[in-house]
Formats: sequence, C-alpha cells, structure tokens
Amino acid sequence: MKTKTMTTIVLAVHALLGSPSGAVETYDVTDSNGVPFIRARIFGVGDGPFCCGPGDEQRALRNLPQWEIDHSLAAIQYWAEIIKVIPGQSPAIVNVARIAIDNAWASIQSSTDGGNKVQAALTRQDPGSLTYGAHGMVAIGQMGFSAEAYIPSQLPMTPTIGLAPVMIHEIAHQMGIASTIDGYEASPHFPEAINAWTDHLHDDNGKQAKPGQAIYCSGCANPRADNVFDLRRDQGYFAGKHMSEVLAGAMPGIPV
Repeated sequence: MKTKTMTTIVLAVHALLGSPSGAVETYDVTDSNGVPFIRARIFGVGDGPFCCGPGDEQRALRNLPQWEIDHSLAAIQYWAEIIKVIPGQSPAIVNVARIAIDNAWASIQSSTDGGNKVQAALTRQDPGSLTYGAHGMVAIGQMGFSAEAYIPSQLPMTPTIGLAPVMIHEIAHQMGIASTIDGYEASPHFPEAINAWTDHLHDDNGKQAKPGQAIYCSGCANPRADNVFDLRRDQGYFAGKHMSEVLAGAMPGIPV
C-alpha cells in the first residue's frame, strides 16, 4: 500500500486486481473530520466494465493521466470539505473512467429506499448491493480539459474548460442533486414519485414541482396539458425553508 498526501486530505492508494490486463486504482478521500467520504475507483483500458447494466456495459476507452486523476480527486475533496459524513456505511464508492464522447455524465444507482446509493452510504442508510463494485459511476469525456493546476474559484481560471469543476458537478449528481424526470425527448414530465431535490424545484411562475406534472421548456416536445411545470423562460429555481432563511428575501431561491 502506498500513501499520498494532497492538501488537507490523505489519499490511501492501492491497486485492486481487476483483470489480467489491468488494475483499478483506488483512492480513499476523507472528510474534514477524518471520516471516510468517497472511494474513487479509477478505471483504465483493460479494467473491464465500470457501468451500467446488461446490454449497456461501459468500459474505459483510455487511461487517465495523473493530472486528470489529481483534478478528479480535487473535485471530490471540494465536497469532502462541505459534507459532514454520518459514520456507518461510508465510504461511498464511485467508479471513474474516461470515455470518447464530448460530454460527461453520472450514473446514479437507486438505493433500497428509493433514494440513491451514494447518498445512502454517506448518511448511514442502507445503500443496497454494489453495482460494478460501486455505489455510483462517473464518466468523463474528451472535452479539451486544461492541464493547469486547479484553483478553486467561482470564475473560470483557465482558457479551456476545467476538469475539476466538471467533476464537482457530476459528484453533486451522485449525492442527490438530480431531477427525477421521465420522457426527456417525447413528453418530459415528473414521475409519480419525485425525489427531495425535485420536490424543491419551482418553475418560471414560482409554482412548485408536483408528481406526474408535464414539463414545458424551450427546445422540448411540449405536449398539451392543463397542469404544467413551465420553464420556457429558463427562470426555474430551487427553494425551501432553510434556503429562504439564508437568502433572507434577497431572491425567491437559487437559480438552476
């Protein structure tokens, strides 16, 4: 076992034998109290599938250079310094791999209580069984990422897109910041059971999301419906009791 130290966290590094042709690299990240937070399993070429299911298995199409691994871990550290883990089920395990498309995505796995497995592992709930050895998966594409050192900032700090901010976004999805929406292309609508994040969404007119509601948005197929969640002016926002306390009337919610 080798140990690397990055800023305020210790990353315990070891290789897990995945297949005769490769080895998944594993990095453990702790929160600010030293509690296990997320275990990142970095897949390379030959390490087998990292996601997603029968008929849709996904494999790493190239190996991540060390700077991409470091930027990915910096993104996990960002959340580790914000989230206070409830000891018990953690760390949450997330597979990370490089794919060929010009995009990035997170595959969120449902836990036994209808939430997601990463969130469950961090809050001492039952995440259920692992899928491809993990509670969740993140794929990062070929987006022309900058190799310059990551500097935390609300503004872009590099001439090209930064990998760390993209990973911060994808890890946020793994922790539950994701809408439950069905029928994206044909008839977007909320399902009959919506998650806590979706329940706090409000549309252009300040109306709160409701189960089964049709969604109207620019560029969407907007089927005729009486009760709609209208985002055609792209003025939706997230709001709730604690959010209102923080904003203190400055705005109705946080724009999304």
